[in-house]
Amino acid sequence: MALLSAGCGGTAQKSPSGNIRAEVFAGKEGLYYTVTHDGRTVIDTSAMGVTVDGTELFRDAALRPAGTRKIDETYSVTGRKAVSEGRCNEYLFDVTHRPSGYKYRLQTRLYDDGFAYRFVLPGDGTRTVNGEAAQWRPPHQSRVWFAERNSGWKLLTYAGEWISTTADSLHIVSRQGPVQTMPLLYETADGLRLMVTEAALYEYSGMRLRAGKDGSLHADFTEKEGFDLRDTVTTPWRVLIVAENLDRLVNTDIVTNLSPAPDPELFGDMSWIRPGRSLWSWWSGLDGRYMTVEGEQAVIDLAAEVGYEYSTLDEGWEDLADKWTTLREMADYAAGKGVGLFVWRHWEKLNDPAEDYFQMRSFMDSVAGCGVKGLKIDFMNGEGLRQIRFTTAVLENAARRRLLVNFHGCQKPSGEIRTYPNEHYMQELQQ
Repeated sequence: MALLSAGCGGTAQKSPSGNIRAEVFAGKEGLYYTVTHDGRTVIDTSAMGVTVDGTELFRDAALRPAGTRKIDETYSVTGRKAVSEGRCNEYLFDVTHRPSGYKYRLQTRLYDDGFAYRFVLPGDGTRTVNGEAAQWRPPHQSRVWFAERNSGWKLLTYAGEWISTTADSLHIVSRQGPVQTMPLLYETADGLRLMVTEAALYEYSGMRLRAGKDGSLHADFTEKEGFDLRDTVTTPWRVLIVAENLDRLVNTDIVTNLSPAPDPELFGDMSWIRPGRSLWSWWSGLDGRYMTVEGEQAVIDLAAEVGYEYSTLDEGWEDLADKWTTLREMADYAAGKGVGLFVWRHWEKLNDPAEDYFQMRSFMDSVAGCGVKGLKIDFMNGEGLRQIRFTTAVLENAARRRLLVNFHGCQKPSGEIRTYPNEHYMQELQQ
């Protein structure tokens, strides 16, 4: 690892093959990084850093190399790849905020198809994260694809239309304003694909991206005044994926590479986890038989006939007469056809953290006791800290009951499918 200018405290870094290179360095105004691919700049000098308890810890900071290591791992992601590969060079840096003397750590990883970084900020007690200086400056002559929903739903759900514009017009293209959801996908003038996203989003608010007039991207969070965490704060990974074509983009493993492996206590046995497709009847109405026993059994029959693994009882199943007895009968009927049953639930009916989410755990006990295989949790409509904590609680409590989870109206995927293999990105097909 070569040391750059001692005054800037920077270091040069490279991926295993050397095609991706990065530099991080410190200046009076903050911490910065650059990324190149085969010698071409793909992210020009961009800021990074975190503000905690009102202090911009990246300003007037000293940066010192603290070690490197090579990572070479293989693992399986249920329902996605039999073998995923995680090969990268990791670089560690000690950072000192000179005015306060506070010390923390910057961690970077360079893969042959991308660059990622995160901060680990030690501490005790309640701490407020006021925001981040995170920035990306992709090439100006690029086209960018983003999820558009020009309505009040814009930043609440990913059920939008993927459209494109020029990088320098992203800040004005939407009537909803300059803030966009991750991921954003860029295509450079020479055909390179760049994707900006995040990984390992746990115990932290989800990041959105505010487009600037100069084509740059800046961190934006739901909680404008900040969000409270406790003790050591670990940011999610800030990720740049670099792909020479769409095939390599689709098949990248970076986001799952950056996510923790499954907890063996929860997932020592994963034989109960079966990926699959589901029929559901919410839109069709079933000729007036929607959410009747007869109508939903017909959907189950069709799922069995076409070889789909699941059927979903959507909104309204809780209005069925003697719902728990009926649900057990429906689950038994589906099982007799070789079909698993999912049931729908609005997230606010589960999102009471009192007594370690007692409300959530009781509901899961009931549906699991009826033989249901999974839950469709709906309408989180955002990715603030409140929603992120909820989704983690759902996945962990569901795993203890061998329940799959299909989140709907939820935040971006950030690698949960590796950490929590019971998260089920299910293809729902309308009957």
